[in-house]
Amino acid sequence: MNRWGYMSELVGQYNATAAAERPECVLVAGEDIVLLRNALAHGIAISASPAPPLRLLKFGKPSTTTGRVRVDFVADMATGQFSNFWRVLEQYD
Repeated sequence: MNRWGYMSELVGQYNATAAAERPECVLVAGEDIVLLRNALAHGIAISASPAPPLRLLKFGKPSTTTGRVRVDFVADMATGQFSNFWRVLEQYD
């Protein structure tokens, strides 16, 4: 069955099922994967030069009263850090 859902909810549902049936398949970095995925999908990468390190930023919704925007995620990413994230993600591929 296919149905729409937030990735964080889907990872939680998957982990609940996997924990009961195949504990070795539980996504131990599930929350980290969701944070990184959201930052990559909805954020922006900036840099003073075209090469790493990059600063990855994800902003929240603007306040309707002040117009200010909260930073939900920020990470300074060197080439090695991106490689480490991909290795984490690949173990679940």
